[in-house]
Amino acid sequence: MYDSTKHALEAVSDGLRGELAQFGIQVVIIEPGFIITEFLDVANGVSREVIESDSPYAASIARLGSTLKRMRKMAGRPDDIADVILKALTASKPRARYAAPGHARLGIALKRFLPARLFDYVLNR
Repeated sequence: MYDSTKHALEAVSDGLRGELAQFGIQVVIIEPGFIITEFLDVANGVSREVIESDSPYAASIARLGSTLKRMRKMAGRPDDIADVILKALTASKPRARYAAPGHARLGIALKRFLPARLFDYVLNR
């Protein structure tokens, strides 16, 4: 659900960019990658009952746990996103999209250039 809401906001932002340009309003999307914050711990605490249950999602949640441990090694910091936001806010002609840290930019490039099946395979590995 979390990823779904992020994609929905991206779609709304893309639509607003065209609609608001005539008024001189520039819409920018900030695309953060994996960032070390308290969010994951809070989300896991709230959903603990589902995480620890024998649900159809139990196996994928277990895999996600080990994946998250590996991802922490390449995770960015909140300051990385603050720097990107500052860059977007101070640009005279901001780009439509900004991403950080490096793995987020790589993911966006891969999604753009790889076929969907191959991208999904790479993402799930």
